[in-house]
Amino acid sequence: GMLSVLKKGNGTTTVDSTAKKITVTKSATPTKPTAVKCTSKENNDGKITGVTAEMEYRKSDETVWTTGTGNDITGLVPGTYYVRMKPNGTALASENQILTIRKFNVNNGSAVLLSADVKTAPVSNTLTYDGQPHALITAGETTGGKMLYALGESNSSMPTSGWSESIPTAADAGTYYVWYKAKGDKSHTDSSPKCITVTIGKVSSTITTVPTVEIKTLISNGEPQELITAGEASGGTMQYAIGTSETTAPEDGWSTEIPTVTDAGTYYIWYKVVGDNDHEDTEPSYAGATTIIEGHSDNVLTIDEEKGIATVKDDVSGDTEEVPLYVITEGLTYRMYDPNRGEHFYTKDPEEAELLVQLGWIHESDFTAVSATEEDATPVYRLYNPNSEGMHFYTTDAEETKYLKTVGWNYEGISHYVYTASSTKGTPQYRLYNPNSPCGEHNWTSDEDEVDMLIEAGWQYEGVSWRIFA
Repeated sequence: GMLSVLKKGNGTTTVDSTAKKITVTKSATPTKPTAVKCTSKENNDGKITGVTAEMEYRKSDETVWTTGTGNDITGLVPGTYYVRMKPNGTALASENQILTIRKFNVNNGSAVLLSADVKTAPVSNTLTYDGQPHALITAGETTGGKMLYALGESNSSMPTSGWSESIPTAADAGTYYVWYKAKGDKSHTDSSPKCITVTIGKVSSTITTVPTVEIKTLISNGEPQELITAGEASGGTMQYAIGTSETTAPEDGWSTEIPTVTDAGTYYIWYKVVGDNDHEDTEPSYAGATTIIEGHSDNVLTIDEEKGIATVKDDVSGDTEEVPLYVITEGLTYRMYDPNRGEHFYTKDPEEAELLVQLGWIHESDFTAVSATEEDATPVYRLYNPNSEGMHFYTTDAEETKYLKTVGWNYEGISHYVYTASSTKGTPQYRLYNPNSPCGEHNWTSDEDEVDMLIEAGWQYEGVSWRIFA
């Protein structure tokens, strides 16, 4: 990495010096030092060769490092020793080289040095968190002693305690450093300790109750308003954030608190689960959008749920304005055709469109619906005639909607939003009526050639119903 160093000024007579940039690296682990066994029964003449003045060493059960002199390190007792490159002004200390000085043994009157041998090294187990403790490794085998194991804090520093013949176990997800060695019997010295890195993998967290957004326009009342109903999760904590759109998840602003806002505007609410130590985070999910409009609750003159609008009085000008109650965001609207009955049907729901295709309908085209909050936007009301084998009708005329309800049609709500017929935006969509249909069949199209064809076939042209994105 890069480190910047400067001398601070006193703030009155001197200023900060120019920063000097120093590149900091990490030295390579030494490989030339070699351990030499003890050669007398006193076991105090072991040594380490190849240690330079740029290196330092210590016994594994000591804490103080000793700088090398460039000569052999002599007078050492049996045990495990660490050798590393010293830190200097531009490089960090290296990882430890681990060396073992073995003791002197006497066998049949002759000096013989034997070492316990790890015949089969232990291997790490493949583990995933399930809340239960599991053996981290599969045991190894040795000759001339017994296998010992211990958990360490890293793969470069051997533990000085906790050695046992028992296999280490763990339950929590994480990374574990399992050290092992062959503990020599009376005729053998210990083997050099080695380390195996074992990981217990995290599992996915789950959302047990999905947070919900009431996709509806709220009226500003000067007080913070909650935008979402809290969800619940297993294996982590629910978090929420307000984004800038329904397609791009926010990168920051996440909190366990329910989002609240006071100012007018449209808010896109997202949620996710932040996993605990044993569970992964979930990907962010879009919950929905809510719009807050200007004006206090006592300024709302009327609310028409059927038309999906509120009439609001402006505090400053005194003017009134119609504002959409329901936020239907931009997206595709699908035009479907039933060849068995000649009916056209419109839906924003891709699953509904797919179901109709499976039932024999034809997906003729699609167009982009208009945002409910956009200038010149108006709702398209959908009605259903239960006496005509499922015929649907669409209109932006609230009075026409009310009349059709009085003659037996079922009101199914707002289908999508379009531009008004008088708007200069978008492409006109024409309405035609089939006088020969017993159930009052209508068709809507932006294709002028289709208009001409239907008129020639006896349909009656009824004008521009509204305008859409092509």
